[in-house]
Amino acid sequence: MPLFMDLHIIPGAKAEDVAEAHVKDLYCQDEYGCKAITYWFDEERGKAFCLIEAPDEAAVNELHKKAHGLIPNQVVPVDPSLVESFLGRLTDPADAVAVEGSELKIFEDSAYRYLMYVKLPDFNLLAGQYGRDEARLLEDYAYDSLNNFAGTFEGRRVMLKQGQFLYSFVALEKLLECALQIRNTYLQKSPALELKIIVGGGEPLTPDSGFFEKAFSTIRSLSYPAFRGNILVSSELGRATKGLLHSRLKEHSELIEIISADREAFLSKLVQTLEASYMNPELDVGLLSARMNYSNSKLYRMCREYTGMSPNRFVRVFRLYKAKKLLRDDLLSISEVGFKCGFNTPSYFTRCFLQSYGMNPTDYILSSSTVNDM
Repeated sequence: MPLFMDLHIIPGAKAEDVAEAHVKDLYCQDEYGCKAITYWFDEERGKAFCLIEAPDEAAVNELHKKAHGLIPNQVVPVDPSLVESFLGRLTDPADAVAVEGSELKIFEDSAYRYLMYVKLPDFNLLAGQYGRDEARLLEDYAYDSLNNFAGTFEGRRVMLKQGQFLYSFVALEKLLECALQIRNTYLQKSPALELKIIVGGGEPLTPDSGFFEKAFSTIRSLSYPAFRGNILVSSELGRATKGLLHSRLKEHSELIEIISADREAFLSKLVQTLEASYMNPELDVGLLSARMNYSNSKLYRMCREYTGMSPNRFVRVFRLYKAKKLLRDDLLSISEVGFKCGFNTPSYFTRCFLQSYGMNPTDYILSSSTVNDM
């Protein structure tokens, strides 16, 4: 049966209130072919998230309406493996307090999670710089040790895809300690192991977005600029991070950068616009400015301020990032990859690739196959 998560915005509610509503769901669930599995509740934020097996979204709404009248603000289908990866459980927590003489089990377990995104170096490029044997040794070390570090600091792995890792943490301090440990240990191992580490946070559901979609979208936008070295923290976590940097993590303050809300908003808008436009070879500063509703001068100023690059260069970096992925997938010819990523001619694509990465696309493909096949 499909699995759904719903959101209830209930300011002023207490843990006992939510526990009672859950029991009422259990009494009525058979009537609607549902199974109320568990929930998460955060009294401070005034939000509850219910996990329910149901035939469809309408059944979830009807169940809640009949049981206690609290109609969900949002209902979305979810993948049970993702729920467990992000939130750590698919059943009631072990520390739930059973109320003697009733079916109530009272607990408060926030669904807010702190997320750490780690982007490893491109080992195909490192194979060209250091040789394939050394690149493979570094790759094996990076992959094997990253999960060990996260587990030590109580992080849960959510995603692993072509050198990109996403971890979920309950505590921000644990996440930052983990990020610092990873950064410092990897650089001690080799200067080539310079990472992108982005820190964000959020709740499972927000208006008009899927499961943790908004939080991950923000992190993804921040991962595109040519930023490496320090740990970048989203603006939403700025206050909490500053508090930790002024107390328990004071000696590491120079390694953690908190992004401003303005910079974050600009990067999000820029990346969203490019995702829809980078394949167009006619995309230039004028067209990009128009699609972002900026003047040319404003786009240039903000792009320089927030990315350290001109708009033209950022577009080129973005296109080359997309091109590398297509080259690794090995489904298209080099010319097709260049055209698909908005480059006018194969020769221009090759020239840009060589200038940026120190090897041409053909050598990159060969490095990719040798590193991955060893």
